[in-house]
Amino acid sequence: MAASVCEKTRPQCWLRTRRASSRRVWLEGRPTAAQAQLWPPSVSSVAAGVLVPGVGRWPPRGPAGAHSLAAASREICAAAALLSTGPAPACGRSPGSPPHNSARTRCAPVAMRSFQFVLAAMVAAAASAEVVDLTPENFDSVVGGDKPALVEFFAPWCGHCKQLAPEYDVVGSTFQANDGVVVAKVDADAHRDLGSRFGVSGFPTIKWFPASSKSPEDYSGGRTASDIVNFINGKTGLSRRVKKEPTAVVELTDSNFDAVVMDPEADVLVEFFAPWCGHCKSLKPVYEKVANAFSAERKVVVAAVDATAARDISSRFEVRGYPTIKFFPRGTAAKEAEDYEGGRSVEDFVTFLNTKAGTHRTADGALTAAAGRVEALDEFVRAFVAAAEEEREAIIEQTASKVKELGESAKDTGAYYVKAMRRYTERGAGWVTKESARLSSMATSAAVAAARKTNIMLRRNVLAAFDTVADAFGDSKDEL
Repeated sequence: MAASVCEKTRPQCWLRTRRASSRRVWLEGRPTAAQAQLWPPSVSSVAAGVLVPGVGRWPPRGPAGAHSLAAASREICAAAALLSTGPAPACGRSPGSPPHNSARTRCAPVAMRSFQFVLAAMVAAAASAEVVDLTPENFDSVVGGDKPALVEFFAPWCGHCKQLAPEYDVVGSTFQANDGVVVAKVDADAHRDLGSRFGVSGFPTIKWFPASSKSPEDYSGGRTASDIVNFINGKTGLSRRVKKEPTAVVELTDSNFDAVVMDPEADVLVEFFAPWCGHCKSLKPVYEKVANAFSAERKVVVAAVDATAARDISSRFEVRGYPTIKFFPRGTAAKEAEDYEGGRSVEDFVTFLNTKAGTHRTADGALTAAAGRVEALDEFVRAFVAAAEEEREAIIEQTASKVKELGESAKDTGAYYVKAMRRYTERGAGWVTKESARLSSMATSAAVAAARKTNIMLRRNVLAAFDTVADAFGDSKDEL
């Protein structure tokens, strides 16, 4: 491909494209969100310096690839002009067009200052194959060429097509531009001639077109991204794998639902969702934060199930809309589901789960000051701190007996109450202050695993009982 360069003197808007592996875009300037709204479609996903990969699909794929890249360069420079008070620069040219005053096309200088950011995400977008939109104008130039193509014939109003859409987008982003395969789709409702031409009688219909062939075979496999990717791998000899975003939400299916949800020792919150449901998509980031907040709780599970795929389960729990959220309390294997009817904020969910499960989590996953504290043991701490040294050993023994008596309710921190009393006796009251500071430092360290942080914060809370009593006791001594 011939080089296409759009540049200007510093501060600069610069685009250079020689081949897919070296496409780079640099833009000096930090637009406000309002300014970014004015940007052309190629860069419309940029707002206040943030680019969402895959949105806007830059650079466009298609038979006029070189022209698309040149057009993108013009749009980048035009976008830069919107950030200034000057006129839009005249820049960009398609390969093969008459040369201008130099071998390269230049933007007119644009007055911008105070910022510099790199649209590095565009590189990822350029390297990704994405899903190609087909029309009668480009169908024959894309399909039947030197690359095989998987084509989905869909209708915008089709529920099954909406359900497939997010999975199909994952398929497109899984394959790279240099993999030699096209993942495409065509609106067969708007372009009915294309649908009729290939015998499409329902939606969605997916067809595989071998390279150099207009005679497709029907795809009849599963409708998940992994199913479709495996099909393409089998046809092409590639070995791509669907990359899943890490999630703290437990993914439920027909095969594991009862094992997870009906665990008598776990409190389980379950979202029944549909992949195409707009409200479910809006809830997803909130639900992920809730799952993260409780990820260190051994007996609290935040889970989700695709109700359109697990229809028997949906029917079993009378799911009639999406998202439907139900709570399954611990106690017995024959759990009775409770409808969740609270708000949809992270704080709403966290408050609900804390109340139901007896936990003490905050929205960011930390523990409240009440976590780990046992009032019956706090009474022994008050007596211990106030007692004379020769009386403390007896109080420690009484505390240990009480821990055994309390059993489950004191299992998390009961032993630490006793241990802290012994350390206090051996090292003095100053040990509590030093140990609290050490634990606080560890609790904020990124190197400490979530489960260990929970244990650290519980111990820190127990030590706070000693500090509180010591302060109160010290105050009363001062008054005497």
